[in-house]
Amino acid sequence: MTVDKVVELIGRKTEKALEKNEDALSWDVENEIKNNLVDRCELGELLKGIELDDIYLYEIFEKVKDKVDNKKKVEIVKLWIELLEELTDIKINIKVSEIK
Repeated sequence: MTVDKVVELIGRKTEKALEKNEDALSWDVENEIKNNLVDRCELGELLKGIELDDIYLYEIFEKVKDKVDNKKKVEIVKLWIELLEELTDIKINIKVSEIK
């Protein structure tokens, strides 16, 4: 599955979870995921001048996707899924090894 398709899937699953329970992804957890993505994927330089507290989680990917290669995109998306599933009840149900 391509990175773009995975991002769409993450969006659909997250939106569906939030429709069922508006607390499925709290602001605190979303900030924790954003900070982890930026730190662990070394995106700080690409997001310089952007206050993470002022953007949504999906906006991180949108802001860096044209500045990184596909390998980095895959790394970001895999970590995004890992953190989302670890810190929330949202399950993406995809084999991360199949992300291209």
